[in-house]
Amino acid sequence: MYDGRVIQSEWIVKLLQWNPLYWAIEIVRQTLQGSQLWTPSSEIWLVFLVLFIMFIIAIYVFRKTEAYFADIV
Repeated sequence: MYDGRVIQSEWIVKLLQWNPLYWAIEIVRQTLQGSQLWTPSSEIWLVFLVLFIMFIIAIYVFRKTEAYFADIV
């Protein structure tokens, strides 16, 4: 994956930042390069909030279908 600073288009960068793996890769890349300390932007908190909500919904759905879940899969 290319560094996020290589991409010139602002809307593509914003779209990529919605991917949670983007942040994981950026943190590891910056740590290995020693280039700068990682500072989260405002978008990452929104991404984590959406992921947390999706996680809660997934737990709820799993608990509702837990009794016959093995039959579905």
